[in-house]
Amino acid sequence: MIRVGLISTHRAINYGAVLQAYSLRRKIEEYSKYCEIIDLMPSNKKITGREFNYNFSSIKAILNSLYLFISIKNKIKIKRKIKKFDDFVNKNIVITKLKFVSFDDLYKNISNDYDCLVCGSDQIWNLNLFREPSYFLRFEKKLPNINYIAYAASITEKLTEEQYNYIKENIKHFSSISVREKQDVEIIQKLTNKTVEWVLDPVFLLSSKVWDDISEPVNKIKEPYLLLYTVAGNEEYRKVVMMLQKYFKYKVVCINTHLYNKYNADYLITDASPGNFIWLIKNAAFVCTSSFHAVAFSIIFNKQFIAVADKKRASRHVCILKEFNIEERLIFDSAQFNIGDIANIDYTKINDRLEILSQKSLSFLYTALKK
Repeated sequence: MIRVGLISTHRAINYGAVLQAYSLRRKIEEYSKYCEIIDLMPSNKKITGREFNYNFSSIKAILNSLYLFISIKNKIKIKRKIKKFDDFVNKNIVITKLKFVSFDDLYKNISNDYDCLVCGSDQIWNLNLFREPSYFLRFEKKLPNINYIAYAASITEKLTEEQYNYIKENIKHFSSISVREKQDVEIIQKLTNKTVEWVLDPVFLLSSKVWDDISEPVNKIKEPYLLLYTVAGNEEYRKVVMMLQKYFKYKVVCINTHLYNKYNADYLITDASPGNFIWLIKNAAFVCTSSFHAVAFSIIFNKQFIAVADKKRASRHVCILKEFNIEERLIFDSAQFNIGDIANIDYTKINDRLEILSQKSLSFLYTALKK
C-alpha cells in the first residue's frame, strides 16, 4: 500500500471541478489502496466561485451586477448551492482533516507520510486563472524522496512566453507528466526532458453506472426536457437555444447560477448539487451546453447534445470531440447551424473508443504510481 495525496480543485463551486476530483481520487485509491485529497481552499473565494464576480464592463453588466448585489433571494440561493457542494464533497470524497488556505500554509503543515503526490486535473496549469504553486506540487525540498505526478493537467488557453517559462521551472521535479489536451503534449514536451503523455479527463475513467449511483434526482421534473447549461453564455448560445426550443417542443430545464431566467426555462434550477448535475444530464432528452464537462457527461451517458463554445477557450472541446469523430457537435457560429441537418450520434463506436482510451489513461496512472 502506498499513501497518495491528491491536490485538485475539489472546493470550487464548479460541477466539472468537483466531479473530476471525485473520479481521480477514486481511481487512484483502486491502485494505491489509500488516497486522500489535500483540503486546500485558497482564501481568495473569487477563485473558487464562492463569491460572485461583479462585472462593470457595460451598462447591461452593471445593471445585472447591481440586481445580484441587492437580491436577498439570490444570495440565499447561492449559499444553498455552496452548502450542497460542500455536503457532496464531505459525503463522497476522502479529504484531509486539516484544511489549508494557501501554499505557505500547506508547505508548513503538509504530512511527511505520503509516498506520492498527484496534481490534476481541470485547468490547474492555466496561469490566466491561477498561479498556484500547490498545483505544481512544489514540495520537493521538504519531501525530496517521494513521487510527483501530474494527471491530465490542463492549460486550455494560449499563454505568454513568461508563463510557459514559469511552467518549465515548476515541473522539473515531476517523475510522470500527462496533460488533458493533445496540443499541450508538444508544448510541455519542449519545456522538459521527460516524456509527456495525453490522457482523458478523470470523469471518463468511471462508468456511467458508477456516476448514476451517486446522482441525486430532481423529483419535480417528470416530462422529457431540453437541458441548458452554460458557464459563459453569449449571443451565439442564445440563438442556438432559440432554434432548439422551436425544433423540439420539449420542456426546458436550465441549470443556472442566478435567478434571472434568461432562456425562459420551464424549470430554472439555481442550486443544483453535483449529484443533481449528473442526474439532469443522464435524464435529458437533449443537452445544449458550453461546458466541457457537460459535454463529457453527455458522452458518458450517450446523450444527444450540442456544444456552443468560445473559440478562445474551445481547445478542450475540440480535442475530445475530434477524438470521438463528432466535431460537428461543436458550434461557434449560429448562422452555420441547422439542427435538422445533424444526425443523431451513434454511440456504438464511441463507446468502444472510450473503453480503449480509458484503459490507456489508466495504464499511465498505474505505471506512474508504481514508480
